[in-house]
Amino acid sequence: MCTVTYIPHQKGYFLTSNRDEKNTRSQALLPKEYAFGEHQLIFPKDKDAGGTWITLKENGDSLCLLNGAFTNFIDNGLYTVSRGKILLEIAASSNLVASFKNIDLTKTAPFTLVIVHKTTLFECRWDGERKHCNILDHNKPHIWSSATLYDSIQQEKREKWFEQFLQNNEHPSQKDIIHFHKNTGDGNRENDLVMNRDDQYFTVSISSIAISENECAMQYEDLIYNDINTTRFSFANAAY
Repeated sequence: MCTVTYIPHQKGYFLTSNRDEKNTRSQALLPKEYAFGEHQLIFPKDKDAGGTWITLKENGDSLCLLNGAFTNFIDNGLYTVSRGKILLEIAASSNLVASFKNIDLTKTAPFTLVIVHKTTLFECRWDGERKHCNILDHNKPHIWSSATLYDSIQQEKREKWFEQFLQNNEHPSQKDIIHFHKNTGDGNRENDLVMNRDDQYFTVSISSIAISENECAMQYEDLIYNDINTTRFSFANAAY
């Protein structure tokens, strides 16, 4: 789970994620609607661990996970609780940020969690020892790159690509954003947005959530099997 962008628009926002994975990981299940307690969630399911890296709630809230917090980390062998399942546990709660602050993460590897709740954008990080949670400007675009695969130099380069994209696209559509996620780079396959590192790690899918007064949907493209899937809730997001 490596590259995430948040782009607001007049009536809502787009939250888009490139998933980078090991070649040993199974193909994810296409997104569909699941019932979690009192809530309905749309997400692609990780077939191996049963969790996910991105989810959309019936009220228009969204959550997206990236591996790592601020820097890369060494796996101590004690991380036995799936980050993808942690995301679903938080998503199924009535108060997303409070759930992140209260949940036990001692057996979970570091991660960054982007949460969009109504018109508030949160950046929540677990660094393996402490939790960090900040409110970001929801009226401005943001980009994140996983600390486990991209160092500070590579992250800065991606931020510049993002800035250039926004300069050339004042009001980008979801199609424009997916094109950015799918085609941006400088020809270095190891660090382009759709990446491939010796066929060991590579980008396997692009997920894009679109929220507006009349849309609450997730578009998913499996880059390996060329499957495109769009899943919608049957009613609009009350937040906009």
